[in-house]
Amino acid sequence: MKLFLNDLDDLHQWDFMRIQQMVKEIERLRVLLTTTNQQRESWKVRALMAEAQFLEATAKPATREVALRMSVTSGMPRSSAI
Repeated sequence: MKLFLNDLDDLHQWDFMRIQQMVKEIERLRVLLTTTNQQRESWKVRALMAEAQFLEATAKPATREVALRMSVTSGMPRSSAI
């Protein structure tokens, strides 16, 4: 009987240690997940900002071109256009 109780106590201790290891692993994974989510959000923001800058840069030459055309045509004397 005493041997059985010793074995049972060993099992409880082993189980307790295993649970502690799992808790540590869960905490490590939670921290990793939080870090990964933060990085993903940061990448999203950077990608959106880069896309906005790209669109702004590609839109500016077209806007300048239209403005130049308008200033050239509006600056022409009407008598020379006929």
